[in-house]
Amino acid sequence: MEEVSIFVGQAAAFGVLSAIIAFTKNRSPTKWGFLGFLFGIFGFVATIAVSEVDDNSQKSQSPDGKGFDPDEHEKKCPTCAEYIKLEARACRYCGHEFSHEEVEQQIAQARDDFTVRRQEGETETTSVVRRELASIGRALVIFLGIALAVFIIGAIAEGLW
Repeated sequence: MEEVSIFVGQAAAFGVLSAIIAFTKNRSPTKWGFLGFLFGIFGFVATIAVSEVDDNSQKSQSPDGKGFDPDEHEKKCPTCAEYIKLEARACRYCGHEFSHEEVEQQIAQARDDFTVRRQEGETETTSVVRRELASIGRALVIFLGIALAVFIIGAIAEGLW
């Protein structure tokens, strides 16, 4: 029975490690974690060996396929400084009204900004967040690797392995 608990512990450790590595490579942590759980060290090595997914290929696309969705953008009301939907013709907080031309111009500007950001790749904030998550992931991998080694050494010392 103790062998089963050791096996499950290893499977869980490899699953978590695989999920962390997959997350840092823009891959699905759930799917790769499951592979790491099922195949142990082989799933973990496969996760390390797989390449990073291009961030642009995972951007959400609008129904028309252009990639820009006005519902995902907001504008700041010039009167009350509250954020409202980009397509709004009137502020829901103070009632400030925008002309049809003004709304169309704001949508066009937001679309242009979106296109420029998409062509440039990651924004600076996204890049910083990605680096921070990667460093946290590396620290977790090292910690879990040490914990797994201690667990295995303890099991060997007790004669369970």
